Parts: sequence; C-alpha cells; structure tokens
Amino acid sequence: MWLHPDPWAKALRSALETRLGPLDDLDFTAEALGAAEAAMRDLGYTEIERWERTHVETIDLDFVVGHILSATSTDQIPSTHRPQFAREVRSAITAVAPSGTISETLSVRAIIGRA
Repeated sequence: MWLHPDPWAKALRSALETRLGPLDDLDFTAEALGAAEAAMRDLGYTEIERWERTHVETIDLDFVVGHILSATSTDQIPSTHRPQFAREVRSAITAVAPSGTISETLSVRAIIGRA
C-alpha cells in the first residue's frame, strides 16, 4: 500500500517509517513475474506474455489499518503499541484525505504462455 504515489499512501509510508525506519521500494511482484517468465521459458513455453488489469477500489481507514496491522508482526509493532500506531496511521491519512475514504489502484498481473 505504501508504494503507491497517491498522497494518502505517502502519508501511510511516513507513519510506517516513523515507527519502523526506512522501507524498501522493492516491488516483489515485478521480481516474481521475471522469475515466472524465466521458469516458463525453461519449461518450453512459447508466446510468453505479461497480462495486467487494473482496478480502482474505494477503501476506508479501517481497511488500511487492519491491512497494515495484519501485515506487521508484534516484533515490529508490539501489541501494547498497536492502538497508538493505529491512531497515528489514521491521523496521517486524514491529514491528506479528511473524509477517510480513499481510492486504491490495484493491479493484477500474470504471465501467460503456450505449452
């Protein structure tokens, strides 16, 4: 979520980095797609192509907070700190999206080939 260029995502990233330190910009999906293409070539697939569709989803602060808390361990954010962290995330996002409702652009990607 924090890799998006949207203002709310940048605010989320700032809140995360305040708590966790600098975050990588690594797009695991791009790396995985490259590996999948290589594996398909090695297996003899032809006409290999990347497929991508995007969809804009309206989400709210509860979704964002729940997503981030489920994606972080208690080593990263201890249980006793999670309520305060949730407030920090909410505050950071509502500073740029006062309604608390935001749009997230989701990309679904796949590698397709002919056997």
